[in-house]
Amino acid sequence: METAVGIGVGFAFFILLLAFGQLVVVFVDALQGRAPFVPVSRRRVEHIVKALQLKPHSVLYDLGSGDGRVVLAAAAREPQSRAIGVERSLLPSALAHAARWRRRVPNATYLRQDMFSTPLTGATHVFCYLFAPMMPQLEAKLEQELQHGARVVSCTFPLPTKHPLEVIDLEGAGLGSRLFVYEY
Repeated sequence: METAVGIGVGFAFFILLLAFGQLVVVFVDALQGRAPFVPVSRRRVEHIVKALQLKPHSVLYDLGSGDGRVVLAAAAREPQSRAIGVERSLLPSALAHAARWRRRVPNATYLRQDMFSTPLTGATHVFCYLFAPMMPQLEAKLEQELQHGARVVSCTFPLPTKHPLEVIDLEGAGLGSRLFVYEY
């Protein structure tokens, strides 16, 4: 009985330590002008995948993919496409890899690296749910690297100078309630 209690207390301490570590990462990311890990709600993922309009042989890059939920949903919806998540933070990246392994989605891939150093030359679609201060740098990268006809969907934060093809208001208010759709 004492061993089970000790294991339970140890596990609770481990979870608390992980949560504290993630809080530190969120604050450090925010101070550096980076997007913290704030996952898009699961009920909005389907709206995002629909707005992307993936087709067979599409190549989606989810920049700042977090736990990979958009990548997995997109890959499942269009099995002949490739969905690539790009995430630099360790914990969300580990969650994404675990989810991919659990669901066995062969056309989903995750890269643990900085999105600004990831080439997008093969991308036909891009999704991002970032942070307002990052959008000017992202817009410059997209202008430089995307091929003509590439579709970009941004959640919550618009690109600063490009006019959206469509703005989709999702149910509810606050973060994650608006999608900006662009075509390059």
